[in-house]
Amino acid sequence: GLEPVAPFLAEIEQVESHDDAAALFATVHHQSPYGFAVWADPDNPEMNKLRLFQGGLGMPNRDYYLDEGERFAQYREAYRNYIITIHELAGISDAEAKADAIIDLETRIADAHWTRERSREVTETYNPMGVAELAALAPQLDFAEGMDNLGLSDVEELIVIQPSAIEATGQIFADTDIATIKDYMTFHFINDRTGWLPRAFDEASFEFFGRTLRGQEEQRAREKRGVNLIGGALGHAVGQIYVDRHFPPSSKDQMEGLVANLTTAFEGRLETLEWMDDETRTEALEKLSTFEPRIGYPEIWDEYEGLEIQPGDYFGNRVRMAEWRWGEQLEDLSEPVDP
Repeated sequence: GLEPVAPFLAEIEQVESHDDAAALFATVHHQSPYGFAVWADPDNPEMNKLRLFQGGLGMPNRDYYLDEGERFAQYREAYRNYIITIHELAGISDAEAKADAIIDLETRIADAHWTRERSREVTETYNPMGVAELAALAPQLDFAEGMDNLGLSDVEELIVIQPSAIEATGQIFADTDIATIKDYMTFHFINDRTGWLPRAFDEASFEFFGRTLRGQEEQRAREKRGVNLIGGALGHAVGQIYVDRHFPPSSKDQMEGLVANLTTAFEGRLETLEWMDDETRTEALEKLSTFEPRIGYPEIWDEYEGLEIQPGDYFGNRVRMAEWRWGEQLEDLSEPVDP
């Protein structure tokens, strides 16, 4: 049932102020109007750097809230019905009023968001900021304390992807009553975990996100979804078993030899192409020299050290996976990019 979510919903229920809500935003498990991630620094691709980006929407992007076309109006109506359904399944009262308030909040956030096109502009999205500068950009979100909560206290500078969206979101947050913020966080905590909950939640989620938004006629079979989950969450652990059973070293050696022969042949062809001038040829050969074939399995396996998997505790396993993955990102932040 809903017993596994009860402690997390209780955390939301205990929120009494905007400061309390901002502190809960800065945790691994609760919905937030922004997101952190660790990726390579575009200005120094050999090093990882923390990035902050816009977030907080239940539908894919701002167009789903703001586009006046008939198709998007239908999406918004279906989303409202979905939010109502989740509330009803969870036994939460005033479902319709809460759905309207949640959608109103998300629509205001969407209006502040950058478009997908602008968010792909590398020069516009590269905005290095110190933590003090970020705190001044959106003081309502209390980033300094929040980053401490997330284990980011050593970060002195980060890349803010959409600064104006973060700034506007901070003001939207401050202007929204605390009851609506709690309803918004409660809905999204459940919504993000429908696949971990009883079948009715999973089916409601598929009806909206799968059938309505993606046009998927039927959900993939349970066992196939299970395989995808394990592959994504514990891929190297399963991969080692597969390699032991089905991919002996001799097979890897044969494939590496084949790829080496192809690379040699390609290099010879580049050296003799008549239409390629010398400058382009030099660059092409240099590019080819950096090609790194990866056949079958990695030289170093992920070990999942510290991740606890308990039989019979699916919800808890997923919670611990999320915490472990964030810990991995924190480790990446202190390391050069793995080539």
